[in-house]
Amino acid sequence: MRRRPSHALPLLAACLLFSLAARCAHAADGTFEQTFSVSGPVDLDAQTHSGNITVRTGAAGSVFVRGTIQVRRRDASDAESIVRQLQANPPLEQVGNAIHIRNIDEDLRRRVSISYEITTPAETTADAQTGSGNIDIGGIRGPVEANTGSGNIAVANVSGTTRTNTGSGNIDLSTIGAPSHARTGSGNIVARAMTGDFSGGTGSGNVIIDQASGGNVEMNSGSGNLEARGVRGSLNASTGSGGVTAEGEMTADWNLRTSSGSVHVSLPSEAAFTIEARSSSGSIEVNHPLTVQGRIGRREVRGTVRGGGSLLAVSTSSGSIRID
Repeated sequence: MRRRPSHALPLLAACLLFSLAARCAHAADGTFEQTFSVSGPVDLDAQTHSGNITVRTGAAGSVFVRGTIQVRRRDASDAESIVRQLQANPPLEQVGNAIHIRNIDEDLRRRVSISYEITTPAETTADAQTGSGNIDIGGIRGPVEANTGSGNIAVANVSGTTRTNTGSGNIDLSTIGAPSHARTGSGNIVARAMTGDFSGGTGSGNVIIDQASGGNVEMNSGSGNLEARGVRGSLNASTGSGGVTAEGEMTADWNLRTSSGSVHVSLPSEAAFTIEARSSSGSIEVNHPLTVQGRIGRREVRGTVRGGGSLLAVSTSSGSIRID
């Protein structure tokens, strides 16, 4: 009687190899803490090659920094030695009211990750950068600049200008009291209760903005939907593939474009504007009293509403257009 080949031995060998690899890549963890005394507005500069950065507000007069270290090395004693080295000499520096959190030496970056939790007075400007990790900043005056190669960014309750950029990840902005700029290579951008000008773009993802007061808006996506609400200024919105939704008051020109998707515009019942709408494949509906200029066609509408005003230019290659 012939024995059937057993698959147990290869499986056992794979499990043993995985176990040995896990033991070789030993992890050592640790933390360090430091409090800095300050006497006025704080200039915070935080950098880490790998790890998260979180900034929150605290009492005036001090900045508290807590670093969480993770080290992966083949040798356990070596990993623990690196942790002790960083605990004894953390990459922190104070110059007057400026707090600098520096990157560690280049030869350690491949195996070491440091995340930071920072508590700082409300009167703080922040520049936060991580090669790989999330950034979360809230409650400071600003300005704020946040950059990550790969990770999500969240900024809330900042009264100064805000600039955010991630190579891959989502951006969430809320209650920003000054012009803001957001870019992601791949991910969604959501901005709520915004004041002032806004610029947001993504290579692949949706962009949504809700303005609390006047400001010009620019938004674009290579592939995704665009939504702008509460706009009281100029609006430029462009997407390669996705729908466009716009609502607000046309105090300046609006230009809305999509290669593949529908466009829906909502304006006040008393709005006066000039319209140029084109759709290569789809219907055009204008629910305002329209005075046509030239001939009206199935794919193009030109005219004025209530005597004309700022230009509403809408175009789509494949999709419908509706203006309420």
